[in-house]
Amino acid sequence: MTTVVIVAALAATCTVLIVVAWNERTRATRATVRAEEADSWSQWFQEAAEEQATQLRAINAELSALRRQHGRLQARYTDLVRSRLADNYAIVDHNIIGRSRMS
Repeated sequence: MTTVVIVAALAATCTVLIVVAWNERTRATRATVRAEEADSWSQWFQEAAEEQATQLRAINAELSALRRQHGRLQARYTDLVRSRLADNYAIVDHNIIGRSRMS
């Protein structure tokens, strides 16, 4: 009878150890899956950030080019206005002198 009790106790202990080991294996598997998912998301966000950085550099380069072009156009416009004012100065001066004589 003592042998039966010892065998039953050993069987129960083995069963408990098997259940504990199985639960630990399941927990480790879940942790591995979560870690792999986290790595996958991390990689996705890293790639998205690199793509956004590339787009930002392209947009900044385009903005810089547009600012330079705007500066050149503004300078051309200023030169054109100065030229037109210089061309019209004689006419304006003549009209002012004519009005002075009429008064």
